[in-house]
Amino acid sequence: MAEQPVGERRREARQAGAVPVLVGGKLGTGTRFDEKTTTVDVSARGARVQLRLQIKLEPGTEVTVENLASGEQQVFRVARVGERVPGGYEIGLEAADAKPGFWGAAAY
Repeated sequence: MAEQPVGERRREARQAGAVPVLVGGKLGTGTRFDEKTTTVDVSARGARVQLRLQIKLEPGTEVTVENLASGEQQVFRVARVGERVPGGYEIGLEAADAKPGFWGAAAY
């Protein structure tokens, strides 16, 4: 089993999976956002996505993710916010109550 880099506390390995999603929630200012994007990778309990937001989401922020292929929705919390990358920020999401098969057969 490969070792995780220092600072990584993921419960399970992620695998590449480009799932089209709609991520929505509220910014710290109370302003609502909704953004269509695609997952970078997924696991049974979470995912990594890139958002074009100009404002960083804070860890612990709740967001709703809709799997655009299936229409299913699930609540996640922002577990990790990466450094700014061209086009936005990468964020790690973790589900409080993971739904089996949420990402679909192609990913999980």
